[in-house]
Amino acid sequence: MAAEFFALDKTDKKILAALEENSRQSNKAIAKKARANEHVVAYRIQRLINEGIIKKIYCVINRGALFPIGYRIFLRFQSLSAERENALIRRLVESKYTNWVVSCRGRWDMIVSMFVKDPNHFMNLFKETIAGFEDFIQEKEVVSCLTFSDFNRAYLYGGQPVEMIEYDGKFSQIKVDSLEQKILEQLSTNSRLTLIEMAGKFNVSPDTVRNRIKKLEKEKVILGHGVLLNLKKLGLGYYTILLNLKNLSKEREKAFHNFALQHPNILFWIRTIGVYDLNMELEIEESKLDGLIVELRNKFGDVIKNLEVLSIVEEFKYTYLTQK
Repeated sequence: MAAEFFALDKTDKKILAALEENSRQSNKAIAKKARANEHVVAYRIQRLINEGIIKKIYCVINRGALFPIGYRIFLRFQSLSAERENALIRRLVESKYTNWVVSCRGRWDMIVSMFVKDPNHFMNLFKETIAGFEDFIQEKEVVSCLTFSDFNRAYLYGGQPVEMIEYDGKFSQIKVDSLEQKILEQLSTNSRLTLIEMAGKFNVSPDTVRNRIKKLEKEKVILGHGVLLNLKKLGLGYYTILLNLKNLSKEREKAFHNFALQHPNILFWIRTIGVYDLNMELEIEESKLDGLIVELRNKFGDVIKNLEVLSIVEEFKYTYLTQK
């Protein structure tokens, strides 16, 4: 029996597009963009949450603002029982330095993303994290993140491509005080919390919360406010394409980047240093994936040395905040 997926209508899509553009904007502002009644917008957003289409409405935090260095770890397991795997997942999820933990199909079984203080901090943290699991790791690779950009969901909303640079590889660590940290923690979980709600939690005035948010935005700690969707309920898959590149001139890199930006299904462009030179992440129907791979090879076969595809099976952690 074929799986039934949630069908988004035009109003749903317009609301989601507005939330992705700025999920802190008011229902009134969203209603204007969606050309719908304000009460309809409030109802639709709650329905999308109740149906599990919206998994999280979050604050986009500069990945390198709090900890300046990002790493991705690729793990392949051997003889790992479900019980031991769950124990490792719990340890990874509980770490305050991990921001993405997923299981996948393909060459690798798991991907972990971390942002840390420096290389020594990463090495000590990684050793501590996998302690007791070394015998179950058949293979591992580590890449350091050079740049990290995301693009809007043109496949779902249409419109012009928009790029947000989440991490530019520069060492520009910014200190935040305890109140700012609390604000970031709240917004990273639910960016639609009102100033009054946060003020009540922190025992400060709404104006104080507003001023701190403006300060964090000015300092580029807060880059925006987005929405995380449950792709399975929409009949979509999430994939990571790992590439080794060759003879990559500035002109060909620019062309490759523009292709990714313009492609409606590619959401992330991540330049890395290590065993892989580029990660691209995309949301797409499985039936359309092969066509994209063929298109990539046809257009950029002169610079693609090797290409691997991973299917993301389950996401255990997704957060922009890697500090408590």
